[in-house]
Amino acid sequence: MLPALALDAPTERVAVNLLRHPEWQYDGFSLVFLFADVGPSLQLADWLDQRLAMQGRPLHRHEAKDSFVRHPEAAVDLLVNRLADLSAQPGGVWFAIQRHPGDVQWNRARTLFLARLNERRFLLERDLKRPLVLVLPAHFRAETRAMAPDIWHKRDLSEELRWLPDTAPTSVQVSMEPLATRAVEDGCLPAFAEWQRMASASAAEQAFLPTAWKASNELLAVGRPGDAEHVARSALSLARRRAQAKADGSSERDLSVSLDNLGGVAQAQGDWTQAEAVYRESLALRRQLVERLGGTPESLDDLAVSLLNVAAIPPGDSAARAEAVAIYRRLRTRFPDTARYVQRLQALSGENGAPQGSGTMPAG
Repeated sequence: MLPALALDAPTERVAVNLLRHPEWQYDGFSLVFLFADVGPSLQLADWLDQRLAMQGRPLHRHEAKDSFVRHPEAAVDLLVNRLADLSAQPGGVWFAIQRHPGDVQWNRARTLFLARLNERRFLLERDLKRPLVLVLPAHFRAETRAMAPDIWHKRDLSEELRWLPDTAPTSVQVSMEPLATRAVEDGCLPAFAEWQRMASASAAEQAFLPTAWKASNELLAVGRPGDAEHVARSALSLARRRAQAKADGSSERDLSVSLDNLGGVAQAQGDWTQAEAVYRESLALRRQLVERLGGTPESLDDLAVSLLNVAAIPPGDSAARAEAVAIYRRLRTRFPDTARYVQRLQALSGENGAPQGSGTMPAG
């Protein structure tokens, strides 16, 4: 038997309040809103699951996947379509959409989810015969009231759970102020702030694309993949318009880098289908650039990066990797004093496996 999980005092208070619903109202519908930071909510779910499993009523947990940010309505369909199945099983339902609390795109997806769920409240009350705990970011109470007024008024309980100030990790935002605002004001995301400024200016079509590529990487680094994807897609749209407007092909390299940038964001989220599509489009462009430019060192380096990006796609592409190795061998022979080519070839030739493609602009 597993030892009982320990909780701090604030979390235990919330846990005891929540436990009443799956314990005492296990055979009827009840609705609980939990507004929580990610860490405490996961601790609470583990504690509840352990207690309920001992009673033969384990918690049925659903955690939002990366696809939620693009298809929040599908998450509502998933829940509604499973109501009968969930009602046939003992135990409450834990439906968590609290990930990435400071991400603008995730917060937009959460509002769409709540609005759609509010429209289908009748099905919830009629078809779900179990307690439902909806888990949202700690700062999302006002948005929930505004977007889902009907199910909000039907709630049986709402609780808030945050990291204690002396135990909160530095990477977790515990302020009520949205992370998106604070991060930019604090100067933590300079490229993102500059991209927003350029994108909102009257000359937005002249925005500097490398700033968007850097902004995407900044946003990924602070755990905001939805915003990173939004920036990457905006940059790609701009790059496509420029490439279409210039028949001489002078904008195609920026297009290929923008494709790789979106591929890197998709790869970071585990969306290999999207990553493969844009990586292969970039690879085709870079082959064309090598032919047009006569195999310049820069164009060959770009091609090798694209080949490594494709080689990283599961289950792996050994032919693409081998071609990249051959390119770097040629470049090392032609330019023995260029450290990048030597380093890349050494890494690719190592016994411990090759590095993945960068998904970003290669160094010149």
